[in-house]
This record gives sequence, C-alpha cells and structure tokens, in this order.
Amino acid sequence: MKIRPVFMLLVLGFIGPGSEALEIVYKTVESVGEGKTESEAIRWAQINAVQEVTGSMNAVSEWASEGYEKTSSRTSVKSNYEIKISKEAAGLIRSYEVVDTSYVKGKEVWLARLSVSVLDVDKSAGRKSTFVPAILTKNTTQQAFADQVTRSIKSNLVSSRKFSVFERQLDPAIKAEIDSIIENPMLPLSDKIIAKNTFPVELILAVKIEGITLKIREWTLSPNLLPVRAPESSISISYQVIDVVTSKIEFQDVATFEFGQQEFNEYQVRVSEGNLAVVTAGLVGERIVQKILDAIYPAVITSISDNNQVSLNFGSEFYNDGDEFEVYRRGDRIYDPYTKEFISWDEQFLGKLVLTRTLPKLSFGRMEAPEENLARIREELSDRSRQFVVYKVPTREKGLSAKSREEKIDKLKQSIEESF
Repeated sequence: MKIRPVFMLLVLGFIGPGSEALEIVYKTVESVGEGKTESEAIRWAQINAVQEVTGSMNAVSEWASEGYEKTSSRTSVKSNYEIKISKEAAGLIRSYEVVDTSYVKGKEVWLARLSVSVLDVDKSAGRKSTFVPAILTKNTTQQAFADQVTRSIKSNLVSSRKFSVFERQLDPAIKAEIDSIIENPMLPLSDKIIAKNTFPVELILAVKIEGITLKIREWTLSPNLLPVRAPESSISISYQVIDVVTSKIEFQDVATFEFGQQEFNEYQVRVSEGNLAVVTAGLVGERIVQKILDAIYPAVITSISDNNQVSLNFGSEFYNDGDEFEVYRRGDRIYDPYTKEFISWDEQFLGKLVLTRTLPKLSFGRMEAPEENLARIREELSDRSRQFVVYKVPTREKGLSAKSREEKIDKLKQSIEESF
C-alpha cells in the first residue's frame, strides 16, 4: 500500500465580528475511481471522496464534467485538478491511502480504491434552521400515521443538505399561533406574527392531513391461481413554509398524493397491510420535501462544458441516471398584489436535460437546447449562480389519475385472463 500526503493551500478566511467559529473536522471515507490511466483513476477516487463528504464542490464538479474528456495530457489534467480544488475552502484532502488499483481487461479502464481523509467544515453552515411541529389531523385515529409523516419530512429535510431541523417542545402560545395559521391560510399578514424572539429558527413547516385512504386491492385472475394483491394509497394534505422573521409564507400547497404499484416498487420494499402506512408516510415525506426544494431550493446548474455536459447540486439521494429535467432561467419574483407575499418567479424555458451519472451529492447530464440558450448559460454562470434551475419531469405513469390507474389495472387483468 502507498500512503501519499497531499499538500494544498487552504484559506478559510477571517471570522468577522458577530460570526460564529466553524467546527472543523476530518472525515475518512473509502472511495472508488475509474479512469483511462492509473493516475486518472486515483484522481477520480479523490474527487468522489470530496464530493461524498462536502457535496458542494462546484469547482471540482466543473472539472469532473469537463476534465473527464481531457485525458491527452496527464500533466495538464493534474494541474487543472489541483488548482480547482485549492479554490474551495470546505472539503479538502489532507491525505489519502491507495488501498488497491487494478486494470480491467475488456473495459480497458483502471480502477482505484482509496481511503481518503477529507476536511469537512461544519455541515450545518448555510442551512436554513427549520421547525416541524406536530402534524394536525382530522381525528386522533390518524395521529400515528401523521407522526410517521413527520419523521419522514424531517429525515428528508436533513438529507437534502439545505435544512437543519430544530427539535423543541412548543410553548402553548406559539403552538396556538401555528395551529391558527394552518387552519386559516388566508389570514392577513398582520395576524400571522410568530413570537420570533422566543423561537430561534428561520422557517416553520406547518402541515395538516385532510384525508387518508390506505387499501390493498385484491382480485382473482383464475380459479386455479392465488389472488393478485396490489397496494394503493391516497393522502390529501396541506402545508405551508413560514418565514419566522417576516411571518410571510415562503411556500404553500394543497395536494393529493396517490401511490400505486409503480411507486411502491420504486421504494424497493414489499408492501403489505402491516407496512402500507409506514411506506406511504415515507413517500409523502419525500414528495413534500421535493416540492419545497423545487420552490425554495431548486436544483441548479453548477457548471457547463463546451460539449453541453452540465452538473447539478443534487445527487443520487434524489435523482437517478436517466431522469429527465426541464431547464429554466429564473428572473424576477412575482408577488400577490393583495397579500404582498411572494408566490412565484418569472421563468424562461431554456431546454431539456437528461442525467447520465449520479454521485451521492452531485449529478451530471447532457443538455439539449438552442445554441443561444447554451451560450447564455456559459456567459452568466458563476460560482454563485442560482438562476439556472431545473425541474424533474414526472413519468407518464406517475401522472395518471385515479380513474386512469383503475382503467389500466382493469385492462391488465383482462389481458392476463385472456392468456389462460
């Protein structure tokens, strides 16, 4: 085994008045890299380790999307890699140990497995502190399900890397205020003041479950066969994201989430009466957080190469290879003329994107768009750009209504019966 220290310039910057000192720790992770040469595979393993720990390496992701094609000069690739990593203050490699390298015949590639020590600046820095109070329900029989949805929402908020969840028992007065807002979403702004001096968070996510339907459908295809069983669930829910400082609603939605066999299959869990509620609660939490992320923290393009390869700041926690997206340029905010609250953005459609590679906290894909739109992204994109947002295109199956799903199931039953 070879142990190689990595020396890089690190500038953390000064801590000004009122700033909080950052907690700096090193994390050791094992990562695998693939490349056309042994050295390239080792560098890819280092990049993957950095991205796994920090998830915010824009400069590294830019090199990863462009530099993977530039392997003609070993020296230039190494120089490019080191320069870009040294520009980032968070998540740098202190040292690494080459555990194993091997050449894969047939694929004509090198694989490298490394143990990498990466500098990790406090993960909660930059995250919006959020409180999720107990979910309101129509009756007490729904409370157990509501508690499961609450846990799912909190878990998905934290794993998104954009929010930190604040745990606290509510003061009765504050709880009454929040319940009143949930029950009366059209209250004027002056009546939605939260006691922010005694409630040190930035956002409150208030949720109410309006209705729950959980069932296992069963039918017999043939007297000689066992019955076919398929889980189905439908959840009606309303929720609001409230800014504690301004008392304004950052985002609100009333939705009905319907889940059938395809959604449960994607969850990769065998669903039965015993776990239908738990699995459904997990899916509801994922959908709610995804909608909030699209509204407040949509996935954004962090880099674009000359051959239209782009990187996104969300990875395999949310997306899969082959997922399709629409790309927009976000412009001015749009406000409700009556409540003066923000309701949306002015957005211009630019093109489409298909993911080709996902890492734990980063994704890469190829964008198709008119050349003038691609040129605009290259011209305006910077390390701090957030205007080029992407929205995942739902599959046709997920867009089916309950009636359409019923018709599709009936046709499937009929076709199976005709085969006997």
